[in-house]
Amino acid sequence: WCLWCASNHDLATRGAVRWSELKTHALITSDDEFEHRMASALGGVQCMDGLLPTHAVGNVMTALGLAAAGLGVMVAPSHVQS
Repeated sequence: WCLWCASNHDLATRGAVRWSELKTHALITSDDEFEHRMASALGGVQCMDGLLPTHAVGNVMTALGLAAAGLGVMVAPSHVQS
């Protein structure tokens, strides 16, 4: 998984971020099923406890744009960073 955020965001220079650290940041997702999709993708790992999306948009490019504009952070599969 990778984290998308504005280049001047507090988390931008970090090599790794814990799931629990995301609770204090606005989370942007590209769909309403984020929590269920993440739990399934992570094999039921309980990383999502208390982590709720602030913005759920219908398009991944919109979510990336909001993150780039500094309105929050987005978590995406690592292949999205290529």
